[in-house]
Amino acid sequence: MKIIIVMKDCEFSLDVAFQEPILEIKAKIQSYLGIPVPTQTLTVCDWELIDDLDLSDYPLISEGTKVTLFIKHNIPPALQPNNNQIIVTVKFSTRKLEVSVDKYDTIKSLKEKIHIVDGTPIKRMTLFFCGLEMDDDFRNLSEYGIQEFSEIIVFLKTMTRIMAEPPANTLAIIIQTSSCLLNAAKIPSRRATRAESQK
Repeated sequence: MKIIIVMKDCEFSLDVAFQEPILEIKAKIQSYLGIPVPTQTLTVCDWELIDDLDLSDYPLISEGTKVTLFIKHNIPPALQPNNNQIIVTVKFSTRKLEVSVDKYDTIKSLKEKIHIVDGTPIKRMTLFFCGLEMDDDFRNLSEYGIQEFSEIIVFLKTMTRIMAEPPANTLAIIIQTSSCLLNAAKIPSRRATRAESQK
């Protein structure tokens, strides 16, 4: 028979046997979508389907039944799939975002991904992890000890320079402009010069 697997943004049909174990259904979902079995939770009418049981243990399930698939993100390290994809938190002074990376991505590659997601120019970025500047663009993330959910701080070079400029520079421009206006007031107009010459 067929059941409908419902996710947050989509749904799809899945061929299953009436007495098929829940764990085997999760394995099928992993083979189709690449979602690791330990991260899957299947529910019907808000009842969680237990891995050790099979479909026949749930009388509510029949041809065309909709089964909701939830994905758990925070799973114990021992249950995490053996791959190199990790999520890191990129933190700016006023915002933060999560970026999916490979453990062996270079620092330059991470900067490019941040630029794609956030639009921040690559040349403005200086990245820090645990107080250490990641200044070698060609070293990979694992060399700096970055793991799942590590927090990377983004320091914006140009913005710091602008903020570091003393306000006296602006005052100097205003004073200079004022003095120019005063000097301009002393220059006699053409009419006044002609009137004096006629006298």
